[in-house]
Amino acid sequence: MINLDDYFYTLIKTLTEAEIALAELFTLAEAKNFLKISTNMTEDDNLLQGADTKTGLIEAARLKLQNYCNRSIIHETWTLRIDGQPSRIDLFKGYISSITSIKTYQDDGTATTESSTDTYNTITGDGGYAELKVGGSWTASDRKSGQLVVVYVAGYSEDKTSVPLDLITACKIILAEMYQNRNSGIIIPQSAKELADPYRTKVM
Repeated sequence: MINLDDYFYTLIKTLTEAEIALAELFTLAEAKNFLKISTNMTEDDNLLQGADTKTGLIEAARLKLQNYCNRSIIHETWTLRIDGQPSRIDLFKGYISSITSIKTYQDDGTATTESSTDTYNTITGDGGYAELKVGGSWTASDRKSGQLVVVYVAGYSEDKTSVPLDLITACKIILAEMYQNRNSGIIIPQSAKELADPYRTKVM
């Protein structure tokens, strides 16, 4: 097994427009029910949901949970740049949904898209990775760094349908903490940590 720690790499979140618009783990109505806020009380709706269903506490709670777990929960696109061409590429951010592309770059900036049919296998799910097929090889590169660039999607699904209930509940608990103590520093409650701890992944 090739350990990606033996290579220098960078990982960047590169969300698509569609991913930016994805629904959160629960609706405003579900959040208010958990917080025991009457549906008739709308004063804090923008605080919770944001003016455009984003940038509110609901989204902030999910991001807080994702950072704690070092895991994408709903679909997020990531770009992994590797100095070298390992035979196995372990992917970060938890559940790996798919690989969009793997490209080999040359010193002049030109790129060759590697074939998922002929060159490498994709293993999805937790601990997902890409690995050269038997007899396969990456395109030769004259570049000294950033030879391979992998674009992939991490996260369980485009919505909450495949997200473990423990993570959804942990997110609601974090939301409650944020809502009740929004004028002070946010500490993730122990009850949320206990639900989320089994889903924590390796930190880069």
